[in-house]
Amino acid sequence: MKDQSDRHTLSAELIAAYLDGNATAAECRQVLQAMEHDAQLRELLQVSLLVDAEMGLQLCRTNHLPVTAMAADCEEGSFCCLECEKFIMQQRGIVFDEQQLLDNAIRQGWLKENGTALHHVGRHLEHAGLIVVRKYESSISDIVAALQHGEQVIAAVDGGELLRDAQLERLEDAFVGAIPDHTVVVTDCNIHNDVITIFDPNSPRKQDTYPLAKFMNAWADSKNYLVIVKNPT
Repeated sequence: MKDQSDRHTLSAELIAAYLDGNATAAECRQVLQAMEHDAQLRELLQVSLLVDAEMGLQLCRTNHLPVTAMAADCEEGSFCCLECEKFIMQQRGIVFDEQQLLDNAIRQGWLKENGTALHHVGRHLEHAGLIVVRKYESSISDIVAALQHGEQVIAAVDGGELLRDAQLERLEDAFVGAIPDHTVVVTDCNIHNDVITIFDPNSPRKQDTYPLAKFMNAWADSKNYLVIVKNPT
């Protein structure tokens, strides 16, 4: 009886908003708490999320990057990838028109209503003449090496694991699975002090420093996907 009563407290509109990524933090908490007690609801949402992300169960069981996952976790819409690319352009002194970048991303199909597919992260930087290398199963050593060579690094992460309720994110990982829904720019990595510094489009601060373990946990959701921006040859 408890399973049924929990499920009935969730409206179809609330479930749809959660699946579309439009639910508030409080609404997400309500859905995840209901899932904790309702196996049928967990199964329903798991299947729906996998279909929406165009990923099957076999992809989740293999060691391949979920390239169809959409990075869209940004307070100002689904623009986190665009914000990361703008940040790098500013660092490199590349002049750009923000509206033109947005229009081009939409016209080229890189930016859709529900975000940017991970394999499209860095397209504007390529058009600016930079060399962009995309790889998964990366390591902290890859990040350190890139930064030491004066290169920029974009990492795909579960954005909620960095800024939001830790308990809520554990429930999400347990009942929904890994969701690489956000991108950040890594600006420094200090192995000796066990900390990493990032530019996060979702953060009100210019940059944030986290314990390395916390970043690694969020980064693991994308199978350690990196976009490394190299200097033109």
